[in-house]
Amino acid sequence: MLTSAKNAYSNGALCIIIMRRLPMELSQIPSRDHIYARLFEAYVNGESLQALIQLTADLLLNPIIVINVSYQIIGHSNILEIADPFWLDHIKNGFCPYEFIVKVNTLPCVKEGKRKENTYEVWCEESQNKKLVSKLKNKDIPIGNVIMMGCKRDIRTEDYTILEKVAALYSMKLTEHQKPTHQRPQSVYYENLLLDLIERKHLSGEEILSYLELGKLTFPSRMYVLSMNPGNFNSSDCSLDDIRDNCSYLFHRFPAVYYREHFIAVCDGDKLEEQLSKIQEFLCTNHIYVGISRCFRRIEDFYKYYQQSLKAITLGRCACPGEYIIYYSRVQYYEFLEMADYPLDSDSLCHPYLLTLREYDNAHNNNLFDTLYQYIINDGNIQKTAADLFIHRNTVRYRMDKIQELVPIDFSNIAEISNVFISYRIMNYLREKERHK
Repeated sequence: MLTSAKNAYSNGALCIIIMRRLPMELSQIPSRDHIYARLFEAYVNGESLQALIQLTADLLLNPIIVINVSYQIIGHSNILEIADPFWLDHIKNGFCPYEFIVKVNTLPCVKEGKRKENTYEVWCEESQNKKLVSKLKNKDIPIGNVIMMGCKRDIRTEDYTILEKVAALYSMKLTEHQKPTHQRPQSVYYENLLLDLIERKHLSGEEILSYLELGKLTFPSRMYVLSMNPGNFNSSDCSLDDIRDNCSYLFHRFPAVYYREHFIAVCDGDKLEEQLSKIQEFLCTNHIYVGISRCFRRIEDFYKYYQQSLKAITLGRCACPGEYIIYYSRVQYYEFLEMADYPLDSDSLCHPYLLTLREYDNAHNNNLFDTLYQYIINDGNIQKTAADLFIHRNTVRYRMDKIQELVPIDFSNIAEISNVFISYRIMNYLREKERHK
């Protein structure tokens, strides 16, 4: 009897500790006491996360699904009660596919909900069931989500508060283990540091230090931000982690963060070229663009270089057609064209010599315009120019003689050749931009 009393006292004390760790208002809502008491009792008795999920579903009369930050399915209640065909497929596969994640993250309700600390509602035209989502956290760092599906009954106002407390309890259960969401805790801190830097644009030194200490994070002395746009990647049966695994050489020891249809990562500057060479074929085969920022040294400056990596992709598609690895330093000057507040006319920006050559080509069915461009980028090498144009070198010589008859171009004048070359680049960029429209 004494032993039973001690056990009762021990369990009671543990319940008090748990209650103190959760928000105080939890025990001040009498109509919900039964739900909380049952869940706390199950937690104290050491029930598994799966058992807690099923108990929650039984008490709330709606199915429950738990996912981690990579959209892997951690647990779910009775699958027979889940009426949503999309989520039934996700549970069967064990993860949400990339194309589903992209679509979900474009929903206004999800965009708004992610900015909130509290539970939020999600709905879309493709699904007849509304859903409530509440964040799982480890020391204020998001590690996943609890989702209540409105399959069996409509969602009530009080469900918002209840699900927050459920998420707090699940978070405690998950953080009892070293690998709560199939990710290293260090990866969670790393990913959330980058997301915080992206969304808030700037963090104080104290906030960054907190991330570094809690996650035991270190960064190289020379860094680049890499943004990867999967583009036409065949993702119908592929998870975010599958794409990360395919790009393991690129991301090295730093995991990629998924944000607004891009994978974002910090790369060690000393290993960048080596890693890119190993993944180049994969990128080209799957039409995946990678934008690379300029080099930087302080993680506090991450947001600025993150923006550069995105601009590298946007500008590079027009400035470097057919290329999938694009350095911002190579395309940065095209930003001036994007700053114009009126439509740009390529003819008005075209060097007069080039207009003359183009008019001659149109009238005589020739190709002096392209010949001069290839001649310039090949540093005046006749053989290389002929090979690039698939013509005989004597044809190149003939065309170059004709060009000098039509325009007084001085190949010894670096400034003049530079102006002609820049004009070519601007015209090519504007032509590609128009084509992409």
